[in-house]
Amino acid sequence: LAGAGTAAGTGTGTAAAASAGGNNFATSGQESEATNDLELLAKSLLECGELRAAASALSSLPISSNDPSSAAGPANAINGGASSTAAKAARAAVAIGGGRIGGGGGTGDSSGDLVMGPPLPGLSALGTYLRAYSLYMAGEKRREEEMVELRDPLDRGTSRNAVLPQLASELYIPYVEGALDAFGLYIYGVVLKALRSSSSPAGLTTRSPTSVMRHDDGGGRGSDAFPPGGHPSAHTVLIESVLLYPYNWSAWLDLSGLCIDDPAIHPDVEDRLRPISGHWMYHFFCVHVFLENQANENAVSVIERLVNGNSARDPFVAGGAAAAGGASGDAEIQQQHPDGMFGRSPYLQSQLAVAQYNLRDFDEAEAHFVALSERYPDRLDQMDVYSNILYVKEDRVTLSALAHRAVRVDKYRPETCCIVGNYYSLRGRHERAVTYFQRALKLDPAYLSAWTLMGHEYVEMKNTPAAVEAYRRAVDINPRDYRAWYGL
Repeated sequence: LAGAGTAAGTGTGTAAAASAGGNNFATSGQESEATNDLELLAKSLLECGELRAAASALSSLPISSNDPSSAAGPANAINGGASSTAAKAARAAVAIGGGRIGGGGGTGDSSGDLVMGPPLPGLSALGTYLRAYSLYMAGEKRREEEMVELRDPLDRGTSRNAVLPQLASELYIPYVEGALDAFGLYIYGVVLKALRSSSSPAGLTTRSPTSVMRHDDGGGRGSDAFPPGGHPSAHTVLIESVLLYPYNWSAWLDLSGLCIDDPAIHPDVEDRLRPISGHWMYHFFCVHVFLENQANENAVSVIERLVNGNSARDPFVAGGAAAAGGASGDAEIQQQHPDGMFGRSPYLQSQLAVAQYNLRDFDEAEAHFVALSERYPDRLDQMDVYSNILYVKEDRVTLSALAHRAVRVDKYRPETCCIVGNYYSLRGRHERAVTYFQRALKLDPAYLSAWTLMGHEYVEMKNTPAAVEAYRRAVDINPRDYRAWYGL
């Protein structure tokens, strides 16, 4: 998400600013200039981590707001030029200081604390994205804080982002009008995905993918593009985003999650992605989906084609999700890059090592990790998998060296904690290993490997209830993790 925010600020900022003058809501150069100033203010606040303040700077004031600057009313949010900008800056300062933006419940009411007025009229595509992204991340931050305060695991499962219904409603209109750029479409897809996975979707209705096709009337969808009250499917919106800007890896990851959770959408996803089936980002997407679905042979084939070019075997084998229909595009890539495009990519080499690890070819996986460590000694991504291999092979010396190197690089990374935990487990110090796995979970509560490995340690300690709880938490994070299911 942060990468997408940075890309939106650099890659699309010029185009968004250029299109702001042609927005139907902008009625004068003065109003457009004031809006651009507010967007720059919101971008600066977002980069400073002030999520609520960034969203507030691009929002009209709610009628019920107790903020003194709301006396002029929402209709005058932009009218007034520079004075309006100053008022919005003052409201942003209130938000930074912890003041309430909008009315609502008491201090413990997350929905009341996060309530925002509607978006300012005349926002460019960049401004729409900045506001929606900031408000979404503010809601996610509040949700995580509430989950920390809840002790009952069942209560944690009911916690959700309180701003999702508001964002879905606000982004629907510019989506129908074709006013969202690639990053606006991305955040809209993220909101729809989160809202559908929520236990209480707030009455959101979904239309079939065929009913949400983009109209070709000047880029917009028209007022009749969707029936009233209906929203497009999340994967449809995310696909539109990657078609406009294929380099947003965050959008690909969210799309892959939808494909993995619902195999029924695979044919529709493959058909819609056919225009960019020869793009290397599409191939990276295929690798990720293959690994998540344990189709490791297919993942190895795609990686070898990306790394070695024509000398590798055909990656588009039957039985893999989202890989069909890409042979023609792959042939085009071969002509342009006959020797492979990513011969020295550390990401692909680490993914290849993980695939070999999943295939139980520990020697081949270890060789890839050793080569990766020699070329990039400060890289910790996937090194916890390498420590698992060393643990299985009972290589104490190498595992000890890896643990010392990881601590020297960054001792507060979840991967480092797992590596050190594996080292103590190999030495038989299971209590100490559990301590490090718990540290990893404090740094990243959704770190799957730590939950599974901690369950193994509790089994060694004969603490069956704790082991069951650890395995169940791992399964809740990823129901496809066969290691957690096996331990359970």
